[in-house]
Amino acid sequence: MEEVLIKPSVKACVFCGEEVLESAIKCKHCGEDIDNKTITEYLVSKEQGEKRQNKDNINISFNNDSPKSRGVALILVMLLGFLGIHRFYVGKVVSGLLYLFTGGFFFIGVVIDFLRILLGSFSDHQGKPLTKW
Repeated sequence: MEEVLIKPSVKACVFCGEEVLESAIKCKHCGEDIDNKTITEYLVSKEQGEKRQNKDNINISFNNDSPKSRGVALILVMLLGFLGIHRFYVGKVVSGLLYLFTGGFFFIGVVIDFLRILLGSFSDHQGKPLTKW
C-alpha cells in the first residue's frame, strides 16, 4: 500500500510573511495574533499611518525653506558681519547682540557665518535653511 502524505493548509502571516497553519491564531514566527479582527485592525491602522505620513511629507516640503534671502544675508555678513546685522536679518536677535558687542565673536564667527551662508547651511531663527538667492 502506498503512503499518502496530507499537507495541512497554510497561509502567510500578514505581519512577518512566514507560513503558518490556516487554523493558527498566533504566528509561531513573530508571535502576533493573526485572527481576522487583528489583521483588519492592523491593515486599517497601517493605511491611516501611511496617509498621515504622506500628509506630513507634503507639509514639510512646502514649509522647509526660509523666506529670507541667502544673497542678502551674504552681502550683510560681508559688509556688516562684525556688527551681527546678518543675524538680526534672519531673526537671531540674541546672537546678533552677542556679535554686536564682541565684534562678531572677534571676527571668527563672521568668517564661519560667511562660509555657512555661502555653502547653504545657514538657517533662520526657526531653523529653516536660507536657500533662495
